[in-house]
Amino acid sequence: EKLYSVQSRHSDLRLRPEIMVGGGYNLTNNSYLRSYQGDVSLRFHISNRFSVAAAYSWVGNSFSQDAKQLIDEKGVLPDVPYALNKTEGTVAYNVFYGKFRMSMDTVYYFDQYVALGAGRIAMNTGTETAYIGDVGFAFWMNTWGSVRVGIKDYYYKETQQSGRSAYAHNIHGHLGVGYIF
Repeated sequence: EKLYSVQSRHSDLRLRPEIMVGGGYNLTNNSYLRSYQGDVSLRFHISNRFSVAAAYSWVGNSFSQDAKQLIDEKGVLPDVPYALNKTEGTVAYNVFYGKFRMSMDTVYYFDQYVALGAGRIAMNTGTETAYIGDVGFAFWMNTWGSVRVGIKDYYYKETQQSGRSAYAHNIHGHLGVGYIF
């Protein structure tokens, strides 16, 4: 029987591309709008620690009960800016590599990561540049797959139809499934 006191990375990520599909939900919605998104991304692992990624997201929006009540009672649509789609590029660093054992025969491997980047957000009132911060966990499924779960912050200027604007943090919880080539 083999006994490991120290084990290197289970699957080498160096110079491997990864394609991922996923989704997210805006955790900082205002009282009139609910936003969710589906995305596809391409990540290139430069080393076991660093990777770069490009992503495109489709954003869906729906009015909340508060907005529907405003429409019904006053006949007024809420003046809220909302995203239609997003493109982004990020650089990620795997801070911590670890594993946990579910049984004597089942081991799961993971990386805790942080990522920074920038992107463009097409909104109902125009296009804005966003600054992006992302933190989460990448769980590695054997040598070919991954599951990522994290929190991503988009910081950008939101402009209302009335012309008022302000910078906002839109924080999304996200989940994605990837295939590593």
